[in-house]
Amino acid sequence: MSQGNFPAVGHVYEAIFGALACHLDFSTDGKTMEFSSTGTAAPVAEPVVTVEYTAKEVAPGVFMVYWKEPDGSTVVHVEDFNQDKVFTNITLPDHQFLNLEGSFKRLK
Repeated sequence: MSQGNFPAVGHVYEAIFGALACHLDFSTDGKTMEFSSTGTAAPVAEPVVTVEYTAKEVAPGVFMVYWKEPDGSTVVHVEDFNQDKVFTNITLPDHQFLNLEGSFKRLK
């Protein structure tokens, strides 16, 4: 399954994991995304980061999206556009591992 039908391209989504929240701004090129922390928890990375991502459809309307951040963190999302849910696994540079589940909604 390809990245070509990834529904987030050209849109901004909000992912909320309790106090940790962020906006994901997927560019129209289908390759880059800018994200910014919007929650009350300390940001996982820099306040605003631009990354190259890969999106693979793993089931109809469900995509595994992954990227590496400039600080060395790695992030894997499972974005479920059918149920407006997101699951994330983040490995920080100090090897701390975060596993979170939250809501996922399109803002624009």
